[in-house]
Amino acid sequence: KQQRFLQYKHSPRLPLAEDFRQVLAALELAIFLDRKLVLPRTMNCANSPAYTVFGLPMENCTIDHFASAKILFHYHGEHLV
Repeated sequence: KQQRFLQYKHSPRLPLAEDFRQVLAALELAIFLDRKLVLPRTMNCANSPAYTVFGLPMENCTIDHFASAKILFHYHGEHLV
């Protein structure tokens, strides 16, 4: 089976809830279309607890900067890249 991917434009500098809302909506679409979702690199780093503690210098983060990512990968890892 040939791998098919879904990539979308994730809006930068969103509040935490909207950051995840966009990711989850894209994931639902990827599952429906039987594609693998290419995760965004434009999530808001300031929403991560590590941002302040470790003084992360970057503006845009990937989803793995957030504790909730483990749950997402546990249940939907086969649909994510």
